[in-house]
Parts: sequence; structure tokens; C-alpha cells
Amino acid sequence: MRLNLDSFLRIFRSSELKCPKNYDNHKFNIILLLFKYVDNNGNRVLENEELQKFVNIFYNEEVCDKLKKIKELQEGKNERLNIVTDNLKNALKNYVHYSTKKNGSDKLTIEQKCVLINKEEKYRLFINAIVYTFTNKIVKLKLDIDLINKLDRVERVDKYLLDVGKNLKNIGFRHFFNFMKHKDVATIYDELSK
Repeated sequence: MRLNLDSFLRIFRSSELKCPKNYDNHKFNIILLLFKYVDNNGNRVLENEELQKFVNIFYNEEVCDKLKKIKELQEGKNERLNIVTDNLKNALKNYVHYSTKKNGSDKLTIEQKCVLINKEEKYRLFINAIVYTFTNKIVKLKLDIDLINKLDRVERVDKYLLDVGKNLKNIGFRHFFNFMKHKDVATIYDELSK
């Protein structure tokens, strides 16, 4: 069932429901349409029962977004590690080259070997910090996905209410808009309209 955006907007719009400045008007209209679609009784408040049909699609999209972010983080981590590793190898190689040239021989002095070992250790710590940072972000996203997947329909509604309105029982358009404005509403709209 495809919702008719133009006829809906003529009926639903009022002075309080205008697109905020500096926000995409088309995206605002989709959020407005989503709100109306979920608001079965037309009272401009989303109640618990009304949200049940919406939250599964919403959280399925959240899981997909988090999976994409995990993939991007893994690729970013690998790319960053490759760049850093190459730069560090070159820095160590340059240090050895400069030091041996300074010595006038192919060997490093004991002092230079200690400096080289300290540099290698600092670089290892730096690489570990990169891995740790990316791994923590990936683990958090995986935990979020696990949490969402373990919730039943009622628990998903409760979570959505907490996420949107700080423990509201019902959601007005303003809270709905503020929560949805950074989401992929076009995909959610397409899923609901099927």
C-alpha cells in the first residue's frame, strides 16, 4: 500500500508542523508521512500499540546500518594499519640508514640499538592503540545488534520509547521528528509502504 504524500500533506499539515529551517523538506515530508502512517487513530500521538508495527522495521534498519558501520570500521582499520605500518617501517629504516651513515659503518652502536628498540616499542604501542580503538567501536556495535535482536516486539517498543522521549508513554510529532531526522527514513518508508 503506497501512501499518497500530496493528499496526506494537505490534510495533516498545520502551523506547528512546518519543516525546520536548514532541514531537507523532502525528508521532513517523509517523516511526517511515517508519523501519520503509524498514527492509526489520527490523534497526532503515537501510542504503544501503534508503535508495534513500526519498531520492527525501524530496528531491522538500525541493525543493517550497524552492520554497514562494522564493515566500514573493519576496512578503515585495515587501511589505517597498512598506512601506519608502512610509515613506521620507513621511519625505522631511515633511522638505521642515518645512524649507520653517521657511524661510518654498517653497524649500529649499542646506544643506537637501544634507541631503535625504544622506537619499535613505541610504534607497537601506537599500532595497538589503533587496533584497540577500532575494535572497541566494532564490539559496541555488535553488542547493540545483539541487544536489538534479543528484544521481542513489546521490548522493542519500550526501547524505542526510551530512545525517543526519555521514558515517555506516548510520542508526539516533535519527539518523533527529532529522533528520526538523522535516520534513513526513505528506506523505512519504503519498507512500511510495501
